[in-house]
Amino acid sequence: MAVLKVGDWVMVKYDGVVGQVTVMDFNKGYHLVDLKDKTFARLINKDYLIPIDPAFNVLLTSVNK
Repeated sequence: MAVLKVGDWVMVKYDGVVGQVTVMDFNKGYHLVDLKDKTFARLINKDYLIPIDPAFNVLLTSVNK
């Protein structure tokens, strides 16, 4: 698995929602992810996060402003 950092875009494996990491390693392997599906941020286990290629960071950030 790639090393994640705050601000990285990820996709959740089990529901396909895209979000942005806001807090790293909040609770022993769980990251706080601000999901872009109009819900609250969630604590998600690192094993369920798929990093999105950094080449798309600018595009995703500009679309979600």
